[in-house]
Amino acid sequence: MKKGAANVANIITLFIGLALMGFGLYKFVPAQSEISNTRFYTFKAPYTKYERGVLIDKWTGIICMIVAVVIFIILLIAVIYTNKHTQNINGMNYQNGIVNCPNCGLSVSTNLITCPRCGVSLATNSMPYSYGYAATMSAGNMQTPQQFNEQPVSQQKNAMIYCTSCGNPLNGGEAYCSKCGNKVNS
Repeated sequence: MKKGAANVANIITLFIGLALMGFGLYKFVPAQSEISNTRFYTFKAPYTKYERGVLIDKWTGIICMIVAVVIFIILLIAVIYTNKHTQNINGMNYQNGIVNCPNCGLSVSTNLITCPRCGVSLATNSMPYSYGYAATMSAGNMQTPQQFNEQPVSQQKNAMIYCTSCGNPLNGGEAYCSKCGNKVNS
């Protein structure tokens, strides 16, 4: 799902949760007030028709409020997950190079070798040399993308390695990502 569509879905979900919370309060508060303030009804079994109606309104309100709270929690988790696993590309432009991962569709900088979300290699032969072959030029030594991709990542000169979980730049000798703790595949 694209980011704009996710925002619309989040807003719609938020309004559904707010509507459920409002309806729950609308049913619960008057029913509870009626139970608290009445002197003519006991609200104990066996229930009269009136007592049954008030109790149904009360529990309908409680259930709607519980469902609304669950919706809010799920929405909060979804927003946190999306923010954590989405690369911020606001400061980049197409001159620096932005591509979509061929596997998961994440928009990433072309200077990445692998996708931070799914780990698929992003260096393809169809990309121009100026777009994202990280460190293909080292001390005047120009490598073609084919030559660059044939070398293991650990042997590529000046190649930047990124965590496949969070996209954090890594040094060559790290076994685990310093940001998220994910095991680094070398």
